[in-house]
Amino acid sequence: MLGNNDNSVNRKDFEGQDLVSNYESNQLEWPDEMRQAILECLKQNESYGVRRRLLLDVGCGAGKLTKVLADDFDHVIGVDVSKSMIENARKTVTNSNVKFELVSDDLLPVESCSTDLVTCGISFHYLNTPVFLAECDRILVDGGILACLVYGPNILTSLDGRPIANYSADSSRWKQVLREFHINCGVNETVREIHVSRYAAIFKSLANPTKRWLHVAKSDRKYTVKKMLDYMSVIAGYRTKKYPEPDKDPINIFRQGLVEILRHAGLDGNDDTEFMVTFEFSAMIIEKKKPFGIA
Repeated sequence: MLGNNDNSVNRKDFEGQDLVSNYESNQLEWPDEMRQAILECLKQNESYGVRRRLLLDVGCGAGKLTKVLADDFDHVIGVDVSKSMIENARKTVTNSNVKFELVSDDLLPVESCSTDLVTCGISFHYLNTPVFLAECDRILVDGGILACLVYGPNILTSLDGRPIANYSADSSRWKQVLREFHINCGVNETVREIHVSRYAAIFKSLANPTKRWLHVAKSDRKYTVKKMLDYMSVIAGYRTKKYPEPDKDPINIFRQGLVEILRHAGLDGNDDTEFMVTFEFSAMIIEKKKPFGIA
Protein backbone atom coordinates (compact mmCIF):
# COMPACT_ATOMS: atom_id res chain seq x y z
CA MET A 1 0.00 0.00 0.00
CA LEU A 2 1.04 3.57 -0.59
CA GLY A 3 0.62 6.57 1.66
CA ASN A 4 -1.75 6.82 4.59
CA ASN A 5 -5.38 7.84 4.16
CA ASP A 6 -5.55 9.22 7.72
CA ASN A 7 -6.40 5.74 8.99
CA SER A 8 -5.15 3.63 11.84
CA VAL A 9 -3.09 1.25 9.70
CA ASN A 10 0.62 1.77 10.17
CA ARG A 11 3.42 0.67 7.86
CA LYS A 12 4.75 -1.58 10.58
CA ASP A 13 1.55 -3.61 10.18
CA PHE A 14 3.09 -4.94 6.96
CA GLU A 15 6.68 -5.59 8.06
CA GLY A 16 8.33 -8.83 9.14
CA GLN A 17 9.13 -12.08 7.39
CA ASP A 18 6.51 -13.92 9.45
CA LEU A 19 3.82 -11.65 8.04
CA VAL A 20 5.06 -12.13 4.49
CA SER A 21 4.98 -15.92 4.92
CA ASN A 22 1.48 -15.87 6.42
CA TYR A 23 0.32 -13.45 3.75
CA GLU A 24 1.66 -15.67 0.97
CA SER A 25 0.02 -18.75 2.52
CA ASN A 26 -3.40 -17.25 3.21
CA GLN A 27 -4.08 -14.66 0.53
CA LEU A 28 -5.75 -15.92 -2.63
CA GLU A 29 -4.25 -15.96 -6.11
CA TRP A 30 -5.80 -13.62 -8.66
CA PRO A 31 -7.82 -15.65 -11.20
CA ASP A 32 -7.02 -15.49 -14.90
CA GLU A 33 -10.51 -14.07 -15.46
CA MET A 34 -9.29 -10.89 -13.74
CA ARG A 35 -6.30 -10.66 -16.05
CA GLN A 36 -8.50 -11.19 -19.09
CA ALA A 37 -11.00 -8.55 -17.96
CA ILE A 38 -8.26 -5.94 -17.50
CA LEU A 39 -6.65 -6.70 -20.85
CA GLU A 40 -10.02 -6.46 -22.57
CA CYS A 41 -10.56 -3.00 -21.06
CA LEU A 42 -7.16 -1.92 -22.42
CA LYS A 43 -7.92 -3.39 -25.85
CA GLN A 44 -11.10 -1.31 -26.06
CA ASN A 45 -8.97 1.83 -25.67
CA GLU A 46 -6.29 1.04 -28.24
CA SER A 47 -7.63 3.80 -30.48
CA TYR A 48 -6.39 6.29 -27.86
CA GLY A 49 -2.85 4.94 -28.15
CA VAL A 50 -2.87 2.45 -25.28
CA ARG A 51 -0.25 -0.20 -26.06
CA ARG A 52 0.64 -2.12 -22.83
CA ARG A 53 3.99 -0.39 -22.53
CA LEU A 54 4.04 0.27 -18.78
CA LEU A 55 2.10 -1.19 -15.86
CA LEU A 56 2.37 0.34 -12.38
CA ASP A 57 1.13 -1.94 -9.59
CA VAL A 58 0.46 0.22 -6.51
CA GLY A 59 0.49 -1.50 -3.12
CA CYS A 60 2.00 -4.54 -4.82
CA GLY A 61 2.69 -6.38 -1.57
CA ALA A 62 4.48 -9.65 -2.26
CA GLY A 63 3.83 -9.32 -6.00
CA LYS A 64 0.90 -11.70 -6.51
CA LEU A 65 -0.96 -9.38 -8.91
CA THR A 66 2.26 -8.08 -10.47
CA LYS A 67 3.21 -11.62 -11.44
CA VAL A 68 -0.18 -12.33 -13.05
CA LEU A 69 0.16 -9.37 -15.45
CA ALA A 70 3.94 -9.25 -15.91
CA ASP A 71 4.08 -11.07 -19.25
CA ASP A 72 1.49 -8.77 -20.83
CA PHE A 73 3.51 -5.54 -20.61
CA ASP A 74 6.85 -4.27 -21.88
CA HIS A 75 7.75 -2.83 -18.48
CA VAL A 76 6.24 -3.38 -15.03
CA ILE A 77 6.88 -1.51 -11.78
CA GLY A 78 5.53 -2.62 -8.41
CA VAL A 79 5.57 -0.17 -5.51
CA ASP A 80 4.83 -0.58 -1.81
CA VAL A 81 5.69 1.03 1.54
CA SER A 82 6.63 -2.33 3.11
CA LYS A 83 10.31 -3.24 2.84
CA SER A 84 9.54 -6.86 3.76
CA MET A 85 6.95 -7.17 1.00
CA ILE A 86 9.22 -5.59 -1.61
CA GLU A 87 12.11 -7.88 -0.68
CA ASN A 88 9.87 -10.93 -1.02
CA ALA A 89 8.42 -9.70 -4.32
CA ARG A 90 11.92 -9.35 -5.78
CA LYS A 91 12.63 -12.98 -4.86
CA THR A 92 9.42 -14.46 -6.23
CA VAL A 93 8.81 -12.35 -9.36
CA THR A 94 11.98 -12.58 -11.42
CA ASN A 95 10.77 -11.49 -14.87
CA SER A 96 13.42 -9.35 -16.54
CA ASN A 97 10.86 -6.64 -17.40
CA VAL A 98 9.73 -6.21 -13.75
CA LYS A 99 11.20 -4.09 -10.98
CA PHE A 100 9.99 -3.29 -7.49
CA GLU A 101 10.50 -0.02 -5.63
CA LEU A 102 10.05 0.94 -1.99
CA VAL A 103 8.14 4.23 -1.69
CA SER A 104 7.53 6.55 1.22
CA ASP A 105 4.97 9.11 0.05
CA ASP A 106 1.91 9.55 -2.17
CA LEU A 107 3.83 10.48 -5.33
CA LEU A 108 4.08 7.74 -7.95
CA PRO A 109 7.64 7.19 -9.24
CA VAL A 110 6.93 7.41 -12.99
CA GLU A 111 6.86 10.19 -15.55
CA SER A 112 3.72 12.05 -16.61
CA CYS A 113 1.68 10.51 -19.45
CA SER A 114 3.83 7.36 -19.38
CA THR A 115 1.63 4.60 -17.98
CA ASP A 116 -0.99 2.46 -19.72
CA LEU A 117 -2.36 0.72 -16.63
CA VAL A 118 -2.33 1.38 -12.87
CA THR A 119 -3.49 -1.49 -10.68
CA CYS A 120 -4.33 -1.70 -6.97
CA GLY A 121 -4.94 -5.17 -5.59
CA ILE A 122 -6.91 -4.67 -2.34
CA SER A 123 -4.92 -1.52 -1.57
CA PHE A 124 -7.03 1.39 -2.81
CA HIS A 125 -8.74 1.86 0.55
CA TYR A 126 -5.37 2.62 2.20
CA LEU A 127 -4.53 5.45 -0.18
CA ASN A 128 -5.00 9.19 0.13
CA THR A 129 -7.79 9.12 -2.44
CA PRO A 130 -7.68 12.67 -3.88
CA VAL A 131 -3.88 12.67 -4.12
CA PHE A 132 -3.76 9.18 -5.62
CA LEU A 133 -6.40 9.94 -8.25
CA ALA A 134 -4.58 13.14 -9.19
CA GLU A 135 -1.37 11.14 -9.58
CA CYS A 136 -3.16 8.59 -11.79
CA ASP A 137 -4.51 11.46 -13.89
CA ARG A 138 -0.92 12.73 -14.23
CA ILE A 139 0.83 9.50 -15.16
CA LEU A 140 -1.74 7.71 -17.33
CA VAL A 141 -1.70 8.07 -21.10
CA ASP A 142 -4.94 9.12 -22.80
CA GLY A 143 -7.22 6.11 -22.62
CA GLY A 144 -5.11 4.59 -19.87
CA ILE A 145 -6.86 2.70 -17.08
CA LEU A 146 -6.89 2.55 -13.30
CA ALA A 147 -8.05 -0.90 -12.14
CA CYS A 148 -8.77 -1.29 -8.41
CA LEU A 149 -9.29 -4.96 -7.58
CA VAL A 150 -10.85 -6.61 -4.56
CA TYR A 151 -12.14 -9.94 -3.34
CA GLY A 152 -13.98 -11.05 -0.24
CA PRO A 153 -15.39 -14.18 1.44
CA ASN A 154 -19.01 -13.67 0.49
CA ILE A 155 -20.89 -16.96 0.92
CA LEU A 156 -20.46 -19.89 3.31
CA THR A 157 -21.93 -23.29 2.45
CA SER A 158 -21.59 -26.83 3.78
CA LEU A 159 -19.55 -29.38 1.81
CA ASP A 160 -22.80 -30.84 0.46
CA GLY A 161 -24.01 -27.44 -0.74
CA ARG A 162 -26.37 -26.38 2.04
CA PRO A 163 -26.39 -22.59 2.62
CA ILE A 164 -24.76 -21.37 5.85
CA ALA A 165 -24.35 -17.59 5.51
CA ASN A 166 -24.37 -14.87 2.87
CA TYR A 167 -22.53 -11.58 3.41
CA SER A 168 -24.88 -9.72 1.07
CA ALA A 169 -28.08 -10.74 2.84
CA ASP A 170 -29.95 -8.20 4.93
CA SER A 171 -28.97 -8.42 8.62
CA SER A 172 -26.28 -10.95 7.72
CA ARG A 173 -24.64 -12.41 10.83
CA TRP A 174 -21.55 -13.17 8.71
CA LYS A 175 -21.27 -9.50 7.78
CA GLN A 176 -21.59 -8.54 11.46
CA VAL A 177 -18.86 -10.98 12.51
CA LEU A 178 -16.43 -9.67 9.88
CA ARG A 179 -17.14 -6.04 10.73
CA GLU A 180 -16.82 -6.66 14.47
CA PHE A 181 -13.37 -8.13 13.88
CA HIS A 182 -12.11 -4.90 12.30
CA ILE A 183 -13.76 -2.78 14.98
CA ASN A 184 -12.16 -4.87 17.73
CA CYS A 185 -8.77 -4.45 16.04
CA GLY A 186 -9.19 -0.69 16.35
CA VAL A 187 -9.33 -0.09 12.62
CA ASN A 188 -11.33 3.04 11.89
CA GLU A 189 -14.20 3.50 9.47
CA THR A 190 -11.96 4.34 6.52
CA VAL A 191 -10.61 0.81 6.19
CA ARG A 192 -12.95 -1.14 8.43
CA GLU A 193 -14.62 -3.22 5.76
CA ILE A 194 -12.07 -4.71 3.38
CA HIS A 195 -14.62 -6.42 1.21
CA VAL A 196 -16.33 -6.13 -2.16
CA SER A 197 -19.16 -4.09 -0.63
CA ARG A 198 -16.64 -1.59 0.80
CA TYR A 199 -15.25 -1.00 -2.68
CA ALA A 200 -18.75 -0.72 -4.10
CA ALA A 201 -19.32 2.17 -1.66
CA ILE A 202 -16.06 3.81 -2.75
CA PHE A 203 -17.12 3.34 -6.37
CA LYS A 204 -20.36 5.22 -5.78
CA SER A 205 -18.44 8.20 -4.35
CA LEU A 206 -16.30 8.65 -7.46
CA ALA A 207 -17.40 11.42 -9.79
CA ASN A 208 -15.52 10.20 -12.86
CA PRO A 209 -18.11 9.42 -15.59
CA THR A 210 -16.00 6.63 -17.13
CA LYS A 211 -16.13 4.46 -14.01
CA ARG A 212 -17.27 0.86 -14.38
CA TRP A 213 -17.87 -1.88 -11.81
CA LEU A 214 -17.11 -5.40 -12.99
CA HIS A 215 -18.10 -8.61 -11.21
CA VAL A 216 -15.30 -10.69 -12.67
CA ALA A 217 -15.23 -14.14 -11.08
CA LYS A 218 -16.15 -16.35 -8.16
CA SER A 219 -13.99 -19.01 -6.56
CA ASP A 220 -15.04 -21.75 -4.14
CA ARG A 221 -12.44 -22.78 -1.57
CA LYS A 222 -12.58 -25.39 1.18
CA TYR A 223 -11.80 -23.94 4.60
CA THR A 224 -11.66 -25.10 8.19
CA VAL A 225 -12.28 -22.85 11.19
CA LYS A 226 -8.52 -22.84 11.83
CA LYS A 227 -7.70 -21.90 8.24
CA MET A 228 -10.23 -19.04 8.33
CA LEU A 229 -8.60 -17.75 11.53
CA ASP A 230 -5.23 -17.82 9.76
CA TYR A 231 -6.74 -15.89 6.85
CA MET A 232 -8.10 -13.21 9.17
CA SER A 233 -4.90 -12.95 11.22
CA VAL A 234 -2.91 -11.30 8.41
CA ILE A 235 -5.39 -8.45 8.04
CA ALA A 236 -3.82 -5.07 8.80
CA GLY A 237 -4.48 -3.76 12.26
CA TYR A 238 -4.43 -7.11 14.06
CA ARG A 239 -1.00 -8.65 14.09
CA THR A 240 1.03 -5.77 15.61
CA LYS A 241 -1.21 -5.33 18.64
CA LYS A 242 -1.09 -7.29 21.89
CA TYR A 243 -4.18 -8.75 23.51
CA PRO A 244 -3.23 -10.09 26.97
CA GLU A 245 -6.84 -10.96 27.80
CA PRO A 246 -7.96 -13.89 25.59
CA ASP A 247 -11.63 -12.92 25.76
CA LYS A 248 -10.76 -9.53 24.20
CA ASP A 249 -8.55 -10.91 21.44
CA PRO A 250 -10.34 -10.07 18.12
CA ILE A 251 -9.43 -13.47 16.63
CA ASN A 252 -11.05 -15.28 19.56
CA ILE A 253 -14.16 -13.11 19.29
CA PHE A 254 -14.25 -13.75 15.54
CA ARG A 255 -13.94 -17.48 16.16
CA GLN A 256 -16.90 -17.41 18.54
CA GLY A 257 -19.01 -15.66 15.90
CA LEU A 258 -17.96 -18.06 13.14
CA VAL A 259 -18.59 -21.11 15.32
CA GLU A 260 -22.04 -19.75 16.21
CA ILE A 261 -22.86 -19.45 12.50
CA LEU A 262 -21.63 -22.96 11.72
CA ARG A 263 -23.45 -24.57 14.63
CA HIS A 264 -26.66 -22.78 13.71
CA ALA A 265 -26.31 -24.53 10.33
CA GLY A 266 -25.88 -27.91 12.03
CA LEU A 267 -22.06 -28.22 11.81
CA ASP A 268 -19.74 -29.01 14.72
CA GLY A 269 -17.82 -25.74 14.76
CA ASN A 270 -14.52 -27.13 16.03
CA ASP A 271 -11.18 -26.05 14.55
CA ASP A 272 -11.24 -28.88 11.99
CA THR A 273 -14.82 -28.32 10.82
CA GLU A 274 -14.82 -28.01 7.03
CA PHE A 275 -17.02 -25.72 4.95
CA MET A 276 -16.91 -23.97 1.58
CA VAL A 277 -16.21 -20.27 1.13
CA THR A 278 -17.20 -18.49 -2.07
CA PHE A 279 -14.93 -15.54 -2.79
CA GLU A 280 -16.17 -12.85 -5.15
CA PHE A 281 -13.61 -11.03 -7.30
CA SER A 282 -14.56 -7.58 -8.58
CA ALA A 283 -12.86 -4.64 -10.27
CA MET A 284 -13.40 -0.89 -10.22
CA ILE A 285 -12.32 0.50 -13.60
CA ILE A 286 -11.67 4.18 -14.36
CA GLU A 287 -10.45 5.43 -17.75
CA LYS A 288 -8.46 8.57 -18.44
CA LYS A 289 -10.98 10.27 -20.68
CA LYS A 290 -12.19 12.76 -18.11
CA PRO A 291 -10.31 14.22 -15.10
CA PHE A 292 -10.28 11.84 -12.14
CA GLY A 293 -12.13 12.94 -9.04
CA ILE A 294 -14.45 12.22 -6.16
CA ALA A 295 -17.89 13.66 -5.44
